[in-house]
Amino acid sequence: MKAFLLKYKKEFVIAVFFAILAALMNVFVAFILKMFFDVATIGRLENFYTAVEIALVFVIFNSLVLWLAQISKFDYIKKSLIHLKNVLFEKIIGKDLNQFDEVNTGKYISIVSNDINMIEENYFNNFFELVSSGVGFLAALIVLFILSYKITFIIIGLTVLSMLIPRVLDRKISDLRGIFSHSLEEYTSMAKDILAGFEVIKSFGIEGKAKENFENVNEEVEKNKLKFNLVLNMADVIGYFLALGLMLVVFGLGMWEEDAIELHSYNSIGMK
Repeated sequence: MKAFLLKYKKEFVIAVFFAILAALMNVFVAFILKMFFDVATIGRLENFYTAVEIALVFVIFNSLVLWLAQISKFDYIKKSLIHLKNVLFEKIIGKDLNQFDEVNTGKYISIVSNDINMIEENYFNNFFELVSSGVGFLAALIVLFILSYKITFIIIGLTVLSMLIPRVLDRKISDLRGIFSHSLEEYTSMAKDILAGFEVIKSFGIEGKAKENFENVNEEVEKNKLKFNLVLNMADVIGYFLALGLMLVVFGLGMWEEDAIELHSYNSIGMK
């Protein structure tokens, strides 16, 4: 898949650049919020107006970056999928009759439709999500290290833990995705065969048998889809739980450290 990922290098670089810039913009939101907290603490109106102006410029620029990030990603994925589909069709059309007849036509249809959609979602889109998350995480760590190296080390440990635990389900998710993809192929093949043989079905009066076969395959594909979605949802819930727990722990540690600094300051003043 690396060849397809880097087929359009110019569009790839532009899309990655804006994805990174958008991730950095999300980190800078923390500085905007901190600025408003500082203004609220000082209580001076002129500082508030300045903060509003800065925030307004940031929101406009951030919105523009997000828009460009999405547009560049969509353009890149569009070109990559067109190339991928063309290559797949070229491979299929290049088979001789014996090779072609070894596989049900419905499987070919499923490959160029259902499997392509899965590749788009689980490969291309996930790649940009990974880039954004990775850059945002590293940028946040740098900012946190500047503010408090102690909290940063704790966050790194908790983050590694939160990443390892959901990975336990990766194998299960991969297996269920494969089963679901295979059942989609069976479903597409069954639907195609029934529609292609409609005249034969009517001639022999086997509508009931055709209906029974379709219902069985239809039920099987939906069962496999449900199993896949349940495990996927479990992984999402675990990730959300760990992320929320991480946020609360960091918030609590930050409050504790801030109180400790204030207490140390008061004690120093008292000693003087």
